[in-house]
Amino acid sequence: MSRKVGMAAAGLLFATAVMAGSHTTGNPIVDERNMVMKTMGKNLGILGAMAKGEVDYDASAAQAAADALLAAAETDPAKLWVAGTGRAEVPGSRAKAEIFADTETVQKISMDLVAASMAMQEAAGTGLDAVRANIGGIGRNCGACHKAYRLPKD
Repeated sequence: MSRKVGMAAAGLLFATAVMAGSHTTGNPIVDERNMVMKTMGKNLGILGAMAKGEVDYDASAAQAAADALLAAAETDPAKLWVAGTGRAEVPGSRAKAEIFADTETVQKISMDLVAASMAMQEAAGTGLDAVRANIGGIGRNCGACHKAYRLPKD
């Protein structure tokens, strides 16, 4: 693991610990899953805002966001998608039952997300064009999982 990724992982763990008390379902697996997803969403939002020109490109902020995004994406999906932690069993979970049965597809999407996040992590600090060139792969993989396996908010 590179020093940057290690630092991002440490930051992710700290952020998870700090935020864990702010909204919990009472199920530690669902709570961790929610924190990982929020971390990915927050950092993808930072990169997306730069890519769209909504905020000025900042190499260090882009790199930090890409590092944190990669650290979150590398979370083992088997650890996050444990049977018995879907909407039917845990109020507040948005996971459809299919995600627990379709482990092969979930694993592939996860691996593709990690690859796209690695590409972004390598490129984010090099320029706005690099962020723009790499943002779509991340979005496609997030969307693939969300469309198939996530229920709408209550």
